[in-house]
Amino acid sequence: MVKKPCQMSNGAMKNFTFDFWLYCDPLLQPDGVGETYSAIPSLGMFARWNYTGAKIDGHNADYWGFEPEIYMANSWDGPLYKASSRLITGLSLDEQVAQNNIENKLPFKYHIGVESALGKYEVVFSFIIEKNQGIYLTPDIAVQRVSP
Repeated sequence: MVKKPCQMSNGAMKNFTFDFWLYCDPLLQPDGVGETYSAIPSLGMFARWNYTGAKIDGHNADYWGFEPEIYMANSWDGPLYKASSRLITGLSLDEQVAQNNIENKLPFKYHIGVESALGKYEVVFSFIIEKNQGIYLTPDIAVQRVSP
């Protein structure tokens, strides 16, 4: 069971906004498959980026992921204009990595980034999960601006 059913953090720079939420869903489990998998029982995440600036032509890409596995999710040619993307899922990392982070009080670091003709905009949402008497506790989520 996860205590603190909802925890949200926001990172904003120029015309980009990055959001990250943790939430509880009992369907998310380490033995789940696909949409019901989460490395931490009952813990899900919502991540989003949003661009509200001027129309920018050129190649664009976005990427997401827990360190060290950060993957490009979308890549497109064309304008970046009134654009956004989101991801709603369980914690999609290896269960052993997650348990190691919890046992050693290491931060979980989730990256969201967008590359375009404007440059690379990226933030890292960082949080520690503690386990106390079978309950997972999540203190505040920290936001670190990586670029620009």
